[in-house]
Amino acid sequence: QKAADILSKATLGIVEQSPPPSIRFEALVDEWLKGPAMRHRRTKERRKADSIANDARNLERHVLPVLRGKKVHEITEQDIDEVFRKACEKRPHPAGVKRKGRGYRGTLGGTGAAARTIRTLKSVLAHAVDRKLIATNPASGYEVPTDKKRNAFLSERQCQEMQAALEDARQAGTNPKALDIITLWRITGCRRSEIEKLRWEEVDLNGGFLRLQDTKTGPKEKILG
Repeated sequence: QKAADILSKATLGIVEQSPPPSIRFEALVDEWLKGPAMRHRRTKERRKADSIANDARNLERHVLPVLRGKKVHEITEQDIDEVFRKACEKRPHPAGVKRKGRGYRGTLGGTGAAARTIRTLKSVLAHAVDRKLIATNPASGYEVPTDKKRNAFLSERQCQEMQAALEDARQAGTNPKALDIITLWRITGCRRSEIEKLRWEEVDLNGGFLRLQDTKTGPKEKILG
């Protein structure tokens, strides 16, 4: 009977569509992290391990709690919106410490985290389109707030107070390596990881520069002011 139905539809010019491949979202995430996440989708350049780790954390914290168990072809724009709304909700980090009058040191969520999470989710679902698991990306048209650039600078007085605090800490026997790292943060504006991974071959004492080879945005120079 099934063969007869297929022959009848073919005679009428009716082509049956094959059902979409069945794969759960968490399997897609695992596949993406092991392959496509390693390179920028547009430039094909290799991505930093820290960036991939951040993507994995955002997916685990904000996306999988909403989409785990769903088949990829079942994900809708409403699901994307739910991911964004839940990621916007700030909550204490499991390892966070309560601070008097200032909430927790270390929180999960927020608008910035939600925006970054959706951008990662778009890439994951774009991989699903490449694999022909879905015809269109349900997150492709979802708009998120742009990241706010922070342009805060220490005043001269704040710099003096910070230097005095560092000198007091040194006199009190605080770990000198930690204090040296903080001092370099203050005078260069480098990221924490850039100073922690600094090598002597990147230090140009004669020219007064740090010539960093491996940063989030590629090689760059910092003045030792």
